[in-house]
Amino acid sequence: MTNPIADPLELIAAYVGNARWFGGKGRPFTLSGRRRLGEVPGGKAAADREETGPRVAIDLVTVEYADSVGMSFTVSVAGNS
Repeated sequence: MTNPIADPLELIAAYVGNARWFGGKGRPFTLSGRRRLGEVPGGKAAADREETGPRVAIDLVTVEYADSVGMSFTVSVAGNS
């Protein structure tokens, strides 16, 4: 069993580093910031008005490289809480 990663920034960094669209593959980077741009609430069941679907957030993350200027990317994050 693997140990879960407690820090959400570590999860986002792992996702960005492995994403097909990320142009910095193979270069060391750090996430220097994250800003929430907005949220879409989960769906609601008509009968009981409880959330039935995940919430989705759109975050702007800033990637910094040691040898050049940083870049910003939008990342969609889904969760149930």
